[in-house]
Amino acid sequence: MTIQNINTIKDVQRFFEYIVYDLGINFHIDTPFSDYVYNYNDKPCFSKREALRLQIMMEKSFQVCDSENVDIYEIALNTLQSFIKL
Repeated sequence: MTIQNINTIKDVQRFFEYIVYDLGINFHIDTPFSDYVYNYNDKPCFSKREALRLQIMMEKSFQVCDSENVDIYEIALNTLQSFIKL
């Protein structure tokens, strides 16, 4: 997934699914990706470059949701809830 892939609400949903299902991260959209660390060794989950890429994608997601007047927090919550139900 790339930054260019986030242009619609559906793209935001896919990005959040990527974070949860593919990366295995229980995330909060207000937490910078540079803050995520592994529980077992306190080392960063992402390189600086990867954290920056994901953060830019999150910012793009906020822009898309704002322009469409859609609650980004609701999309994130629904994604996490659907993962928990698996």
